[in-house]
Amino acid sequence: MNEEQKKKRSVVFWVAYAVYYVITFFTAPWFRAKLYLAWDEYQEFGHYRERVSVVDVIWAMQHFFADKWERQYYYRQRIKRYPRLRWLVLFTPWIFEKPAMFDLIVREGLTKKVLREV
Repeated sequence: MNEEQKKKRSVVFWVAYAVYYVITFFTAPWFRAKLYLAWDEYQEFGHYRERVSVVDVIWAMQHFFADKWERQYYYRQRIKRYPRLRWLVLFTPWIFEKPAMFDLIVREGLTKKVLREV
């Protein structure tokens, strides 16, 4: 590859990353809202208590974050239980509060340990 091709390639990669970051920035509130709702459902009615009693909190959180299908399942279950939430997520995703467990994980410095498999 000559120098001109490398420059063109780097510009293409830079544009692709810029588009990716813009899309991520604008879709993040909806992703977070769905994650928070799924976490609440997982803690209330899911396998969270069983996993915590068998292993520990870190393992239960790792499993939840690593399994995309499980997060989607618990989100759908929450929506079935409270249909109004679908519209709140769609139009006002920033109103959902971060679960206290997430703050605890960050405060204790366990973020890398929890998100290791994601």
